[in-house]
Amino acid sequence: MIGILKNIFKNKKDNDITDNPFVIKASSEILELQRKCKLRAFNEEFSKQDYLKIEKIEFFKSFVLGEIFINSIEGNTVLSVQEKKDLGLSTRHKATKEILDFLNLNNIPSEKLKTTSLKKIILNFYNRVYSKSNYYFNFEEYKKINITKVKYIVGVLETSCKWCVENDNKIFNVEDFIEIMDNNCKCEHNGNVVMAEIK
Repeated sequence: MIGILKNIFKNKKDNDITDNPFVIKASSEILELQRKCKLRAFNEEFSKQDYLKIEKIEFFKSFVLGEIFINSIEGNTVLSVQEKKDLGLSTRHKATKEILDFLNLNNIPSEKLKTTSLKKIILNFYNRVYSKSNYYFNFEEYKKINITKVKYIVGVLETSCKWCVENDNKIFNVEDFIEIMDNNCKCEHNGNVVMAEIK
């Protein structure tokens, strides 16, 4: 058995999964659908906010698509405690000069600036897009097998808003759910689960 495993991984780099029999590779159609769902969610969420600078939209789009990492936005020129105080930022969290170029601080509530890191504010946007794109992707797959209803499962997430908690285990139409969620959910990013309702 050990000999078989050695032959499988022989002369392979650590990150080379091309011929790895234990890795399930997504088809090009699936990857393209995932990309379309991410772009759709990104465009919708970006148009609803005003704290991420519009001139940096391509950077944020690349970040959401996984083409660049958060360090490309965050940079490494750390602000001093006094500089953070002058900007009304939390002195407990790291902040960099580079990340300031991506944010409209005047459009972020002062209380949030004092309690949340700038990096987390951007990551919350990323997570919101990621969760929404997953809904879009799953719903496209559900439609292929004629699933028309889903159950919304909130679980025990302490960050869930009042609307989410009140609608835990509620059944929604696939076609309506995302619009209803957009109009009612107040979570910084929605990390709850939507499951196919099969009867």
